[in-house]
Amino acid sequence: VAAGVADCGLGILAAARAFDLDFIPVAWEEYSLVMPESFYLSPAMEDLLQVIKSEAFKDKMEGLGGYSAREAGETLFRGRPVDWKPDGQQN
Repeated sequence: VAAGVADCGLGILAAARAFDLDFIPVAWEEYSLVMPESFYLSPAMEDLLQVIKSEAFKDKMEGLGGYSAREAGETLFRGRPVDWKPDGQQN
């Protein structure tokens, strides 16, 4: 659209803003990060959750436009919340 090849197209708000294009939302999508239990229990996952739950990350994500960080870092197992413990073990 920005190159003038099309009149409209589907995309995300962050991209529309980057190219100074108008944006009309047509749907809301929810994204989940899914992983094997072996990674979930690893130290790397603890590091990842610290970043995702940080206010700096949430502010940056929401600043892009079109994203909500309201549930960022929420951990679910089979659809139920799980409390994360620093030692890598779950409740």
